[in-house]
Amino acid sequence: MRRVRCIATEVRSGRPGPDPREAADDDHPVITKDLGIEGAGGPPLFLWEHNHHVPLTQALDGDGVLGSVLTILPGVKLFLQDVAIENGTGGHGASGSFGAGYTVGGGIDNAGSLTLSNNLIINNTASAGGGIYNEAGASLTSVAESLVAGNTATDPSGGGGGLYMQSGTGNLHELFIHGNAAAGHGGGIYFAGGTLTFSASNITGNTPDNLFVP
Repeated sequence: MRRVRCIATEVRSGRPGPDPREAADDDHPVITKDLGIEGAGGPPLFLWEHNHHVPLTQALDGDGVLGSVLTILPGVKLFLQDVAIENGTGGHGASGSFGAGYTVGGGIDNAGSLTLSNNLIINNTASAGGGIYNEAGASLTSVAESLVAGNTATDPSGGGGGLYMQSGTGNLHELFIHGNAAAGHGGGIYFAGGTLTFSASNITGNTPDNLFVP
């Protein structure tokens, strides 16, 4: 797996940056090959939440432009460390299967294999999966303190403010899902299918509920 260190303190969608990436039509990064992205450069920033601190040195900012901040294609692995994912509005899925007006994965649309380590997923919005949308057959793993907070799912018939599990697998260690909201169900997590395993994780303070299983 190729690893890169993000040197700038902030990389915004649609602008040249030090991180290798393939651009989608909306200029948001699409991960097309196995990759590790590690935040670096400048003094660390610390977010305190429930007595946990997450060191952050890099922000990938969607700038409120249509599209997921990051999209991971099927069969592709991404290791993400010390990076903040923020202000994404969701796209139409890794395969483009979701129609116009319906978006998924405001922060991250994962159709491959995503591993999180000391990340912050905040202030993203989509119809479903405001923070993260885990597509069918995808794998989501958290290995060290990461926070999913302040994300919103806007579709009243769906949900998943923090995380939408369409199916696939989730192994969530030290993942804190707090303060997310959904117009439908699953302010924290909307679990439509697959398998989820939790260890040393918290799902609290989400609206209207922390976990919804239809």
